[in-house]
Amino acid sequence: MSSLMMRHMVDMDHLQAARAATREQRELESRAAQYGMSVEDYLRATGQWPTDEDGMAYINLKMSKLARIEADHTQAAQRATELQRSMEDEADEAGMTVAEYMHSTGQWPMSKGE
Repeated sequence: MSSLMMRHMVDMDHLQAARAATREQRELESRAAQYGMSVEDYLRATGQWPTDEDGMAYINLKMSKLARIEADHTQAAQRATELQRSMEDEADEAGMTVAEYMHSTGQWPMSKGE
């Protein structure tokens, strides 16, 4: 493989990694904004902040356990909504209802044994 080809492949890998990192950062910022928090406070509140200033594990006292559970539920609901909208779009493109589409693709719970 030529040096130019290798450089191009590395550049493409870097570009893909940069896009993924940007997408993840924007999603993180969005989740933090939903709770009116900075990204740092959100990471600390959800136990994702790696360490505090002394290098010890940060124990979150800002967000109660119930609030973390609520955040998990909210995130799960948002993901479920995204998946539902995606399936609705796919069904629409196929000219079917969602139920018809799920049956035809084997995603309907009872369609597996039929």
